[in-house]
Amino acid sequence: NYATGTVIQAANTGLSLPNYAVSLNAGGNINFAALNTSIDAGSAPIHLVAGGSITDNNTNIDIEGGDLVAEAGVGIGSGNKIETQVSRLAAWVTTGNGNIEFENTGDLTLDDLVGWGYAVLNAGTGNINITVNSNLTVDDSVISTGGNINLNANSGAIIQNATGDITTNGGNYTATAAGFYEMKDIGTDVAFVNSGAGDITITANGGDITLGRLISGATAYLSASGAVLDGGDTSGEDIEVNSVELIAGTGIGNGNHIDTKAVYLAATSTAGPINVNETDNLEVTQVGTTIGITTTGDIDLDIGDNLTLAANNDINSNGGGITIDANDVTQNNNADILSSGTPTDGDITLNIRSLIQGSDSKIDAGSANVDINATGSVYLDEINGNIVDISAGNNIEENAPDAGIDITAYDLLMTASTGIGNNNTLETQVSRLNAYNSTSGNIDIHNTGDLTIDDIGLGQIVTAPDGFNYAIGVGNDGGDISIQVASSIFLRGPAPIPVYSIAVYANGGDITLIADGDILAGSTIGDMCAIDTFGGDVTLNAGNNVYLGDQGNYADVNYESVSSLTLGGAISITAGNDITLDNFTYVWGVDDDINFTAGNDINIITRVSGEESEVYTDGTGDIIFNATNNINVVGGWVDSEAGNISITAGNDVNTSASAVIASYGDGDISILATNNVNITTGSMVIGLGAGDITITATNGDVTIDPSVVSGNDGDVIITASAGDVYILDNSTVETTGTGSIDITGNQDVYITDSTVNSGDDLTIEAENNDVEINSSTLTAQEEVEITGDDDVKITSSILSSANSNVNITGTNDDVDISGSNIVADNNITIEADDNVDITDGWIDAGNNMNITANTGYVTIDPTILQTGNNMKIQAATDVNIVQSTLVSGGDIGIQATANDINISDYSTLWALDETQLVAGRDIIISSDSTSTSADDATLTAGRNVEIGYVEAGNGVGIEATTGMIFDNNGDAVNIIAQEVVLLAASGIGYTAGLPGTPDAIEIQGRPVGAEYPVEVAANTTNGDIWIRTNTEVNGDLTISSGVTVTTNVISTQTITAGGVNTGNGNIRIENGYIRFENGGLLAPVAFGGDMTIEGVIQANGSVKLHTNGSILDNNTATPYDVIATDTSEMMAFDGTIGVFDGVSNGSGYDPIEVNINPGDLYVYASDENFFVSVGIDGIVQPRDVLLCYPHFTPPGLIFFNGRMNGGMRSNQWFRGVSTSIQYIGAVDGVYSDTLLQLIQDKYFQQEESYWEMDPELEDSLDIVMR
Repeated sequence: NYATGTVIQAANTGLSLPNYAVSLNAGGNINFAALNTSIDAGSAPIHLVAGGSITDNNTNIDIEGGDLVAEAGVGIGSGNKIETQVSRLAAWVTTGNGNIEFENTGDLTLDDLVGWGYAVLNAGTGNINITVNSNLTVDDSVISTGGNINLNANSGAIIQNATGDITTNGGNYTATAAGFYEMKDIGTDVAFVNSGAGDITITANGGDITLGRLISGATAYLSASGAVLDGGDTSGEDIEVNSVELIAGTGIGNGNHIDTKAVYLAATSTAGPINVNETDNLEVTQVGTTIGITTTGDIDLDIGDNLTLAANNDINSNGGGITIDANDVTQNNNADILSSGTPTDGDITLNIRSLIQGSDSKIDAGSANVDINATGSVYLDEINGNIVDISAGNNIEENAPDAGIDITAYDLLMTASTGIGNNNTLETQVSRLNAYNSTSGNIDIHNTGDLTIDDIGLGQIVTAPDGFNYAIGVGNDGGDISIQVASSIFLRGPAPIPVYSIAVYANGGDITLIADGDILAGSTIGDMCAIDTFGGDVTLNAGNNVYLGDQGNYADVNYESVSSLTLGGAISITAGNDITLDNFTYVWGVDDDINFTAGNDINIITRVSGEESEVYTDGTGDIIFNATNNINVVGGWVDSEAGNISITAGNDVNTSASAVIASYGDGDISILATNNVNITTGSMVIGLGAGDITITATNGDVTIDPSVVSGNDGDVIITASAGDVYILDNSTVETTGTGSIDITGNQDVYITDSTVNSGDDLTIEAENNDVEINSSTLTAQEEVEITGDDDVKITSSILSSANSNVNITGTNDDVDISGSNIVADNNITIEADDNVDITDGWIDAGNNMNITANTGYVTIDPTILQTGNNMKIQAATDVNIVQSTLVSGGDIGIQATANDINISDYSTLWALDETQLVAGRDIIISSDSTSTSADDATLTAGRNVEIGYVEAGNGVGIEATTGMIFDNNGDAVNIIAQEVVLLAASGIGYTAGLPGTPDAIEIQGRPVGAEYPVEVAANTTNGDIWIRTNTEVNGDLTISSGVTVTTNVISTQTITAGGVNTGNGNIRIENGYIRFENGGLLAPVAFGGDMTIEGVIQANGSVKLHTNGSILDNNTATPYDVIATDTSEMMAFDGTIGVFDGVSNGSGYDPIEVNINPGDLYVYASDENFFVSVGIDGIVQPRDVLLCYPHFTPPGLIFFNGRMNGGMRSNQWFRGVSTSIQYIGAVDGVYSDTLLQLIQDKYFQQEESYWEMDPELEDSLDIVMR
């Protein structure tokens, strides 16, 4: 900071503080020396303040940084610009007469960086000169107080943001951009340039000029290599000047008019349009070097008041059209309006109050058209064009009468109020006719040769009874029109510019057109009503064709009459050959009928979506089509509010390309083809009321692809009497109300990628072949009935009945359902004469489900089946359930009559009531699959049963009638139930797939409190039985004397058994987690509980009973509890064998009765009750003793047949023998008292247990109770 004096940066010096802010304040001047001086702040800001000037004496970059703020009292860079490389700039000269001059390298934004309220201000008398070598953005105001402002972007654009206004206060404003020049308009604010009395010159050498607002009391000169564009309409006109010269390369006012408030205008563009909207009077005259208005594109002048062409100043389009909207147009001498465009883009249109043409002035459209709409008079000198349309509110006259041609045209259309050539003859040269009768009388034309009405389509304007204005060809506001020709009639316009059009118009009268050849209606350049009567009848009669809309645009009949006022008479169209409606053509009626009668085809054609040709009655009138050959509705509409629709073809009926046939009321729709009916490519047949839709192909097919057939309260009936029905590719057949749907094919019915939705029943039948449904949705409020005489194939589809049943029947072959969902509020029935395949689907019945394969198999893979009540699956051969889930709110019944039931790959069966599986051969539930029932479950196989997991809330009954019951999941639980009955012919408890490898059937009880008790009975004719129970939970096992499990799903099935027995094999029963092999434990014992024998355990082999509790006798019905013919085991790892409660009379002693003959019996009980661990009676032959494995001697006494057979107590008590012992037990009653006294510890000192005696002495220890 230097309060006074000058700061000079010496040569070859620099101040470099990268990314640190620099602030330099001098009371005098700041001077950058002549050579190699600079300030470099990196990207940080720089602030320079000088009480005098900031000057530069070199050509190098003086300042590098982010933002630059420069303040000076006299000038900044005045005479030698400051070279900078900064991003943003703010500059202010407070009072002096010096300039502000900068040249920046890179993009530069002029921005209010310190809150001045402007970006650049020269408050003195100097200029502002800012040059950038890239893009220049004016973000905040740039102001001079009388000096000029010059902005240059040497290699980029100049952009004025909406806040970046430029004010010179009388100085000139000059801006030159190497690129474009843009003034932003954001709607609430707009960039402006206000030069006061100074000129404005803007040049964009590399792009467009986009305007905000230019305000000058002088002249604005704009030149762009691109276009001059309107940037928006905020705050007022784009250009508000005295005179304006517009020069462009690609157009002026492209897309949006340039809004002006100027007195004089000249404009030229190399290409593109010139669009100007002047808010007041305008004179076209020379401004700068430009004369008149010239371009190769369109010219559109919208003048708020009058337009004057100064002498010799033309309006000339060398390739486009000219449109002038003004009040009075005056063409002074030799001032022409010229267009050299083509017939489609060179029209000259004047919408004016009046026209006055001076001497030798003309309007010439060349091969294009001239359209003059004048509310007043037209005084002309020369008008040339292809079609000349002159409409005058008053008169049409020649201004200065001469002998020359006044109007030259191919078509001439004129409408006037007070005369056309009334005072002076109009000399014309025209080829075709447009005429309007405004008061009364008929038009009756008999013509030899072709007659064309309005070929181009620039027609007269009338106000019809509906109050709308129409361009017309031939019109009569007072009577009928009758035109008859010996050849053909062509209705060719007019085009709807600027309003709608009617080629032949009557105000309530009839129109009759008769041609020996064709009647063709349509325009190539616009849409029209071919005929409109506003209440009269229409008769068209052609010896050859009738073609409405033949030239690419519509040609309606009575559309305006009906749509506006509901006025329409009868329409009769007759052709010796074809009748065709095309290109958005409407034929409309009300309460009278529309009749089409064709000697060949009837064609209703639409070319563009949303522009549909249509035959329509707005009231009760019927629509009747009769064609000797085909009827083709290609994208068209045939519809009626309250009448019937009848379409009858001697060959085919074809609808395509989004065609619509619709009855909006209660009228019927009947489509009848002698051969085929093809409703294709987005067509719609719709009935919105109570009427029926009937589609019939007598000798061929019905094809709907992809299309919609939609009824409401009426029925939809689709019949191919001798062929196929095809509903394909996103088609819809529906009734949205209470109507039913009936689809019948004499051969096949194919429904693919489509929707069929019935408000009542849905019936689909292939009388002699297949029904195939692919990727479709079929729904009904009531019953769905699908019947194929052969196959029914449903793939990737949805079928549902909201309130009733779904029935699917393959009468003589298969039903194949893949990837589909089937839902019914009530029942689902799937039946095939042969096979049923259901894969990758979901089937849900609110009530019952029945799946039947009468002679074949049923396969479900992978699928979810769900019912609110019962589920039955029945097959003559196999039932395969693979990776599927079956959930039933009632029963599940599965029957494979001759072969197997296979449940595999993580399949799940869950029934809220019973489950019944019945197989002629095997039932296989894989290790990863489950069956769960809330009540009973029975599995009955003619051969084998392989169990993965079966759970029941009550009982499980499994019967392998001629085979075996296999374990199919290793050591995991196979069965959870309260009661289990297992019946087999060849064994129970083998590894699936390995009939010779034992593998226990794992059973677990259901919870009762903290326990899981279970009752088991198992019988096999031959083979082993190996059962494990409660290996993971605590619970008692009861060997039941009689377990009966009954289900009644497929049929009444009762599986009953008592005890556990095998006719020729071994029995092994374990309760708890017990791994006891070869006299030793392989793992600690856990879980389980008592084992109670209520039924006989009998084996023609060994019996091994292992329990983590007691082994108890509750069998009084038979002499023996356990019968075996080989060495057996009873191991109670947490209890006793038998019961002794200490009552001395023997009533509390309940031993296990056995018959082991031949064989030994090994016993162990971990506990003792009143000193007794084991109590066994019966036969163990030939040794007649009980044995213990080493390390498994019971802690108490072992009694066998009333004899003490060892045990730890006996080892401890009886190391020797007293002679008195021989008397023990000699008398009843003495034994107990004496024994109890003997076994008191006070009589015997217990020592470590061991025997020291010979066999005879050991035998003498047997104490006989009786």
